[in-house]
Amino acid sequence: MRRFSLWIICFFLLCLLPSCKNKELEIDQLYTEENVKIDGHKYDLVSYCLNRHGNIKILKLKTSEDELIVPAQIEGYPVAILGGGETEEGECSAWLTDSTQVLDKIVVPEGVKLILEAAFKEVAAKEVILPSSLEKLGNRSFKNANITEVLIKGRKTILGAGAFENSTLEKVEFPNGFSGEIERECFKGSNIETFHWPDYQQEENIEKKIEEMIFFDCKKLRKIIFPENQEHIYIGRDVLLYCGPLEAMEFPASTKKVTLEHNPCADNFRRGAGTLIFKGKDTELVGCLYEGGEDYNFITASKIVAPKNSKAIEFAKKAKKISYMADWIKDDIKRRDPQYNYSEGFESSIKLALIEWEEI
Repeated sequence: MRRFSLWIICFFLLCLLPSCKNKELEIDQLYTEENVKIDGHKYDLVSYCLNRHGNIKILKLKTSEDELIVPAQIEGYPVAILGGGETEEGECSAWLTDSTQVLDKIVVPEGVKLILEAAFKEVAAKEVILPSSLEKLGNRSFKNANITEVLIKGRKTILGAGAFENSTLEKVEFPNGFSGEIERECFKGSNIETFHWPDYQQEENIEKKIEEMIFFDCKKLRKIIFPENQEHIYIGRDVLLYCGPLEAMEFPASTKKVTLEHNPCADNFRRGAGTLIFKGKDTELVGCLYEGGEDYNFITASKIVAPKNSKAIEFAKKAKKISYMADWIKDDIKRRDPQYNYSEGFESSIKLALIEWEEI
């Protein structure tokens, strides 16, 4: 009898929980609360609204804790969107802080699907963790942010244009099997030193996965590490524009094919691809189009290093590079307006030479 009574009491309490936990929120109504505690974490301020899909959008968030743990739910409703709060510049900011606070970590919880434009602009944190549920990191989300490392868990996450522009970001980590997109100027002007190329495997439309100028003005970029067992590593036009100078790009022996599109560099302009190192004999190398009509390969790199009698060496034996580039072309590149018509009117501005190559 006692057990039955306890069961009745527990059932009654469970029935009451939803009404105690949740409050009815009006769609698109802005709610702002100060000094609140959510799932064990204290927030000085949280500003949010409920959308028509029954999800919470957090517009502003502030904490005095060492870590910013974004709530997974508010009032029983799941959090799905971050950003949208207006700043003095008219952009949205989900993070409010003073210039002296540096967070140990920012953790965006599972369930969040969208981080809006400039949501974490100028935030200061040592580490940022983005969930597997994230569909898109908005344009300039972490622009000018003082951050060191970013962990991306989502295999299909899209990193928006200029997402980490002019930030202090040094390292970004992708999950195995990443098939998302990296939009133009994503890491522009950041402090990345070593970049681990995503493991795209046999993705269709791979040429559209990484857009141009993602490393533009990344002065500290020295090394790009490519994954094993790639059918095709496609380095599109201007992906490496005005970056580095890279020490070298090394391709594993298991790589089937490498395409390097126009990424201007020259012996007197040490930015971009630099030396290409191939560890395997069977990796096919594809250069970029030269419009002069002559019968030779053309590649915007300084040197090719590969095994004896390899496909890459056979490519190199009749390949040309840019040995000299006039100052006005360098200036155009700095302005993100590179020139490519090397076949006409460039006699005094561009000089071509046989590419250096070395057998290992």
